[in-house]
Amino acid sequence: MSRRRTIVLIILGILLAGWLFCLPKDLFKGTPYATVVADRNGELLGARIADDGQWRFPPCDTVPSRYAAALIQFEDRYFRWHPGVNPAALARAVWSNLKAGHVVSGGSTITMQVIRLSRGKERTLWQKMVEAILATRLEFRCSKREILALYASYAPFGGNVVGIEAAAWRYFGRPASELSWAESATLAVLPNAPSTIHPGKGRDQLLEKRNRLLERLHKRGYFDASTLEGALARCTLSPAQSCEALCREAASRGKEPEQHRHSPAAPGGSRHHPLVRRADPWRGGGPGRSHP
Repeated sequence: MSRRRTIVLIILGILLAGWLFCLPKDLFKGTPYATVVADRNGELLGARIADDGQWRFPPCDTVPSRYAAALIQFEDRYFRWHPGVNPAALARAVWSNLKAGHVVSGGSTITMQVIRLSRGKERTLWQKMVEAILATRLEFRCSKREILALYASYAPFGGNVVGIEAAAWRYFGRPASELSWAESATLAVLPNAPSTIHPGKGRDQLLEKRNRLLERLHKRGYFDASTLEGALARCTLSPAQSCEALCREAASRGKEPEQHRHSPAAPGGSRHHPLVRRADPWRGGGPGRSHP
């Protein structure tokens, strides 16, 4: 073996080792969660805000199918197939930004956004490159289902609301598993610009984005024309309700409580630390109600 080839193999080995160990074992280590109290049927009885002042419910291990479909169609249509990075989307983003003269599109995949949420770094070209590398490593470690659950658990939904479950309760007064197509589409577009549009602000812009997403979902065959018509007619953008008020209202119903608090073993680690919430009342699987 020639000296040059030996050097190349050594360099490749170092790069491979760096890639294998570049991702922290626990992406969201040290993240505080709200204490959630529910009855044995999963109905919210009470919740105490997290220590950092965020309404961040314990992370989910599954994502309701309606929300998952809406999120993928809005954020990352090739999520099921790409390895964490979508070169075509990045190329389109670069071209769009050059044409506009400023940043109008980031081209990040859902996996890259999970990495960004876990790191909290400033958005720069260098950080985008780092996110892309870490995203490929996350795809190697976690399943697509687990990555979706990470995004749904830690995405911002306006104000101090973090995660799909807290958002579902605050904006619609029900668990995420029971959201309609219209409500699921609303929450799918919220993290795109949570500081500028949410049910309490920028309602027209939010409604327009939601309706475009609903029409796209219909074209993709997720539901029929009558369901689309009903979903478009639903004005789900009521002002945000405080979680405290929801808890007081729920507690007044006098149900027998079961308290659930997130354990320190948070999601986002290796497959030896799977996304599991034991006896978790917020677990959401398939579609909930049949309404649009």
